Amino acid sequence: MGDSDEVWPGGMPRPGQRAERSRRVEARDIERFTEVSGDRNPLHCHAALARRTRFGEILGQAGKTSAILNAQVAGDLPARA
Repeated sequence: MGDSDEVWPGGMPRPGQRAERSRRVEARDIERFTEVSGDRNPLHCHAALARRTRFGEILGQAGKTSAILNAQVAGDLPARA
């Protein structure tokens, strides 16, 4: 692999660096992630069933959290000084 500056234009991440990112997950985000991932667990796409659980509403798939964390590490963190 080439120079790390080619991969991380802001420089390679260093211990102690921080980054923040927030995202409000909307119903359409869950619908689109369901389409892409094929994760059709009723807790993610069946409102009536999800309301009867201890959560009381539809839950977003954990894979979305992983994707957001990946974007933060790959995109936000290296750019921080």
